[in-house]
Amino acid sequence: MRCPPPSDPLLKLRLHARPAAVGRGRSLIRELLDRWKLTHVAHDAELIGSELLTNAIKVERARGAPGVHATVILGLRLRPRSLFIEVGDSAEAAPATRAPDDLAEGGRGLLIVACLARSWGSRPSANGGKTVWAEIALSGRGGRTL
Repeated sequence: MRCPPPSDPLLKLRLHARPAAVGRGRSLIRELLDRWKLTHVAHDAELIGSELLTNAIKVERARGAPGVHATVILGLRLRPRSLFIEVGDSAEAAPATRAPDDLAEGGRGLLIVACLARSWGSRPSANGGKTVWAEIALSGRGGRTL
């Protein structure tokens, strides 16, 4: 997995770590990609954003103290051939794919990200925690098969 080049995202938004933030993140991704005339990758971008946000929110809610409003950070970076979706949380542990059993309700999110993205990974955040990112190819189908 390669790391995206460092630079300021075109969109960087702090969201409360609540389930409703996932829908808000999807809407923001869709609106921005529509504005950028990148609707051909909007479906994949929304799904990847949803999965990354869901994971980050679960992490924050598990770590949080009652009454404390934790946040996650959604970022989008545009390159000539790629769109990067990034989500930051306060946990330092890197995410890992796992093979859920057939009856598990969850555990497939990063497998979906791996299928849709050209590449994905994580890096430590400057203020602690981590940022999980996924790269979407802007031309052709950039995902990998499992």
